[in-house]
Amino acid sequence: MTAEFTRDLLIAAIETLADGFVLYDADERLVLCNERYQEIYAESAPAIVPGATFEEILRYGLERGQYADAVGQEETWLAERLAHHRQAGRTVEQQLSSGRWLRIVERATPDGGRVGLRIDITEQVASRERAELAERRLREAVNATPLTFWLYDANDRLVMFNDSFKRMFSRCAPAIAEGVRYNDIIRYGARAGQFMEAIGREEEFIASAIARRERTRRYDWTYQLGCGRWVKAYNVPTSDGGSVGFVTDVTTLKTQEIALTRAAQTDPLTGLLNRRGLADRLAEITDRTPHGVLHIDLDKFKPINDMLGHDAGDHVLRACAERLTEETAESDIVARVGGDEFAVVSPRCADESCVRKLAEAILARMTEPVIYRDKAAHVGASIGMALWDPAEEPEAETALLNADIALKSAKETGRRRAVFFRRRMRRTAEREARMANEIAAGLGRGEFEVWLQPQIALASGATLGFEALARWRHPDRGLIAAEAFLPVAQEANLGDRIDAIILDLACAAAARIREEVGRAPRISINLAPSRLAAPTLPDDICAALDRYRLAPDRLVIEILESTLLDERANHLEEAVARLKAEGLLIELDDFGTGHAALTSLRRFDLDRVKIDRSLIGGLDRDDEL
Repeated sequence: MTAEFTRDLLIAAIETLADGFVLYDADERLVLCNERYQEIYAESAPAIVPGATFEEILRYGLERGQYADAVGQEETWLAERLAHHRQAGRTVEQQLSSGRWLRIVERATPDGGRVGLRIDITEQVASRERAELAERRLREAVNATPLTFWLYDANDRLVMFNDSFKRMFSRCAPAIAEGVRYNDIIRYGARAGQFMEAIGREEEFIASAIARRERTRRYDWTYQLGCGRWVKAYNVPTSDGGSVGFVTDVTTLKTQEIALTRAAQTDPLTGLLNRRGLADRLAEITDRTPHGVLHIDLDKFKPINDMLGHDAGDHVLRACAERLTEETAESDIVARVGGDEFAVVSPRCADESCVRKLAEAILARMTEPVIYRDKAAHVGASIGMALWDPAEEPEAETALLNADIALKSAKETGRRRAVFFRRRMRRTAEREARMANEIAAGLGRGEFEVWLQPQIALASGATLGFEALARWRHPDRGLIAAEAFLPVAQEANLGDRIDAIILDLACAAAARIREEVGRAPRISINLAPSRLAAPTLPDDICAALDRYRLAPDRLVIEILESTLLDERANHLEEAVARLKAEGLLIELDDFGTGHAALTSLRRFDLDRVKIDRSLIGGLDRDDEL
């Protein structure tokens, strides 16, 4: 095979190439090229002849605007292009004035020349530009969205984020960059105070956040930033194993939610927690050591409302709430749990002695008068005390109930005192609760009766009338006297129903006696203080009298002396006046047991006073009288 044949074969092969081929010698003179090369550089084609130097060919093309990226900087462009050519190893991309893009690949030959290819990459460049344009538009769109955006790859490395991401997480900003792992950003932010929840418990927060991330890429998370703003983050897995997410600022909604929750948990009058707020706070307690529990009920509060008005009552409640706050520590939980009832749960008091000291301090403050419009309102308080040990009893409800039981004992034994809960009190309370249920059932079954006790004139022996005595015919325990069940009934708000039944039965008995002897006797009935305060009482009594065709003076309403000392005694004067106006007779019962002042009797238009035997017993044997 001759050298000439070999050359022709090589040239033929070169001509079949889809890319432009060129060969320069060591002096940078053209040795050969294929037609494709000349087609690519159509404007320079007349200069592309063997023996022409690479620089000559370039200058020819520059003069005819062959190279789009050289316009206006021809000499600079030429110097750079010659440098690249002589380095022979660098790949260069070049745009022609026709709009075509070339990739220039050149390599050195053994004799110091240069062999090169001109590859048309116009479609590749267009595709790349379209991709770059799409990415640029995506980034612009992502930056334009008001939401904070991020994209992580399958290795949990940050791929894309918008400007809002860095602004939102400004304290994480030094760690936010493409390629950084999620875990590293979380660690940096937690230690930089980015997350409010992490402050003071950074490592625990980091471990929890990473564990959640490893568990699932699909979650939403509402949290507070260190700057105080609230955000909600949504994270969703992508098809390639990565995740995409965004954050929205929910500060306004969260602030409103917190305000609504606080309103639902707070007593609007005093600013203390209400019953629901107390329950929520107790549910949040993680300390497993004993807590002191106090249930506080104001004494003599209702007369303040009735005599001075509800504004005065509200003023007293606010003053008492302030005193409770002053006597307790910041760690104590203070709540208003009823009209004039408060509760204190103190983690400082882990034993009975400490609880008693706190109760005594509160009692002392509550005895101080509250000044309202130059008038002194005297209240005082009764307190029930208990201990709550969360380690033994997770729910505080039992301890609150124990304190309430102890409070009942404090009120029954004279008020203005603090009583500590004892187990026997619960047994008594449970027994009374069972009795209250039985009373309610007995009312439905008609088990209550009226017995008439004659009232005899000692001088003549004549029967002056009868006293109606309430009796309960229990199906198992037989006949039960009033003193054994009425206190329980009144505590369970069943006393008024019993009074109404006894009123009806007493009037029916008077009517039967009238039928037998021709004249209805006077019958005395005892009414509870709550019943006396009822606005409908006169109408109810008159309706019973009309039902049995009895004259009003046939009914005597007995008022216990203890009622005069009750907080509702201010209603009594009005109630007596209303009953007297209907023609009923009024008498005071058990005078001498409650230590009511004789002067207080002058407030009421009484028809008779029944002196208790305890007041006159032994008068004939008392040498000091």
